[in-house]
Amino acid sequence: MSAQSEPGDVPDSPHPRQPAADDPGAIGPYTLAGRLAEDETGVLYEALDAHGAPVAVRVAGERTAADSWFRSSFTRRLAALRNVAGVCATPVLAADSDAERPWIATGFPSGPTLRSRVELHGPLPHEALFALAAGTAEALAAVEPTGLAYGTISPDDVVLAPDGPRILGLDAVGGAGGSAFAPAPRPAAATEWASPEAADGAEPAAPGDVFSWGCLVAYAATGRHPFATGGASTTAEMRRRARETGPDLDGIPTELVPLVKLALAPEPGARPTAESAYRGLVAFASTDDTSQVPTRDLADRLRAILATGWDGVGSERGGDADPAARQEAPADAPAHPGGSGGAPEGDRPAGAPATAPAGARATAVVTAASMAAVIVIGAGSFVAAASFVGEPQAAPSESPTSPFGSAKQEIARAVGALKDAPTYRAVEDLSGGGPRIPVRREYVKANLDGQRHYMAVTLMGDTEDPAPGSSDWIYRPAHGDISRDRMIYREYGGGVEGEYSLHHLSTEYADTVTDPAAVQAPLDQLHTSMRVDQRIEGNLNGTDALHVSGSFDYLPNAYLHEFGEAQEQEPVSAPFDIWTAADGRPLRFSYTVGGIEHTWEYSGFEGLDNRVCGTADVGAEARRAFLVPTRADMACSEVRPVVEEFIAIPEAELRLAGHVAEVGEWTCRMPPVVADEWSDPAYRVVLGACYRGAVGAPERVDIVRLK
Repeated sequence: MSAQSEPGDVPDSPHPRQPAADDPGAIGPYTLAGRLAEDETGVLYEALDAHGAPVAVRVAGERTAADSWFRSSFTRRLAALRNVAGVCATPVLAADSDAERPWIATGFPSGPTLRSRVELHGPLPHEALFALAAGTAEALAAVEPTGLAYGTISPDDVVLAPDGPRILGLDAVGGAGGSAFAPAPRPAAATEWASPEAADGAEPAAPGDVFSWGCLVAYAATGRHPFATGGASTTAEMRRRARETGPDLDGIPTELVPLVKLALAPEPGARPTAESAYRGLVAFASTDDTSQVPTRDLADRLRAILATGWDGVGSERGGDADPAARQEAPADAPAHPGGSGGAPEGDRPAGAPATAPAGARATAVVTAASMAAVIVIGAGSFVAAASFVGEPQAAPSESPTSPFGSAKQEIARAVGALKDAPTYRAVEDLSGGGPRIPVRREYVKANLDGQRHYMAVTLMGDTEDPAPGSSDWIYRPAHGDISRDRMIYREYGGGVEGEYSLHHLSTEYADTVTDPAAVQAPLDQLHTSMRVDQRIEGNLNGTDALHVSGSFDYLPNAYLHEFGEAQEQEPVSAPFDIWTAADGRPLRFSYTVGGIEHTWEYSGFEGLDNRVCGTADVGAEARRAFLVPTRADMACSEVRPVVEEFIAIPEAELRLAGHVAEVGEWTCRMPPVVADEWSDPAYRVVLGACYRGAVGAPERVDIVRLK
């Protein structure tokens, strides 16, 4: 049961119809005034309490009440709902889960719905919009800890009451806490406001509520749906845009844009929690530091926001407050109480400058990133920091439960984690800069035979069909019976397979070509010169993460300075974003220099299963060799058994087969070695290869000798 309307219709206030002949005169302590709506799960009544104040009472239908699963579920949900409290939360007033027909009574907010207000009078004034965002965020935050969720929230589900906004329907929607009264099917128009996962049939959950909240704030600010770019759009098209393209946030006040954009992220884990959104809004409007104030103690600050911005917004109830003037509503009247009202006082004239909430005006000039800086993505964290235009601010106050330190501390941890990691993969994608060909560089640190090895892969153009200039470097430092550092090199691309060659290089120069210096240098520069604009605790692809952004002094090829190859270069200021894990590992690092965007992704800290698949003794001479897959997605766990089965074939049997053998879907080939081959260290580095398919297939694992 949800108040919905078709596009273009302005929803009316829900007028009760006369009670049915078999309706009781009272339910619990409440006197029934009439029916608001009904469906197969029960009936929603308007009632009056002992003082004559309106109350909404939802009563289970006979069939629903007879369902034992419903009763146990309702009892659990009721226990959770009793814990929902807040300035803008609709309270549970009374309930009886043991009654012949269980019932629940909630507050009955009066006022226009958000849809009717916007369609009749246009977007909300700036301060009223901020108050709406903060009040509805608090309502969601009050529900979040219970495990319940509203489900899809549309503008018809938000009532602009005289004292603040209210979200309707928590008593009617299923969630993690178990369904109480199952919702009636929602009209197609309502699903425009659903999160991508909810539109795909996922159960109601807190991240979906936050997505709907972002849509509602954007709608209240602009008068249009954030994914209805270019005018009228179908629900299917808006769903596609929600998954694949960013929202249209033009017209939303600058300070709200970062938060709304985060809330509308297609991935649930990338959205802020309702609590963090609420805390961020309150912190933005406050003149003091709220980072250490428990969420439940922010109520007075929210009331101050409402007192400043809400006056007159919800002062009317549907245009006819006199119950005697109401007309009978149709049988499919909306189930949620709410209504349309007249124009609130104090609307900002078109083109008038927006003013910040009163508390925000007293702080400083706030940058567009400031709001994002006080928002925390993900669960379990509070406000992290705020940044302002002007002189650097004091160190941020940390959440008492935060696993992260300051931005400087966490970047230092990331630098150390990369240096100390026994294995990793660091992939750098370069894009932008005009017509230049895209480049991907992949650096791998591996532990093979108890020794460190490095591999660098450069892919020019299409990573699946590399262009000429693509190359592999494999570096093995001297150790044991290998007295000199070795570098194996192969250039390929454009249909040319390329030949491997072996080089003896100094350790210092080998490091500059492969690793670790090329990987380490950008992070080292960030650590020593960064200027932080924002620090956000949250989540990146399912991992708890700290997101830091700002700028730093970037010096191209800084790791070549000791060789005198980059001494004439001057550092440039580069904007950056970096994400680090709670254990200190770097996850993602991006920065832009000269119009070229560098994006690093880090993984493989717990071990690698591709790129260099270890070593093996091959042939009758037990020659030591690398096993090198030619594709990044080829797993060692798959290709290594193929090579091992091939090299286990007896020499005589292999010679009779022309040194070619089939191993499952693979074809392996390893020609014999001439007696004096080892006299030339640059000759025939590749001993053989196994191809997925016939000899010559592009997907293969090379058997590359070490000495």
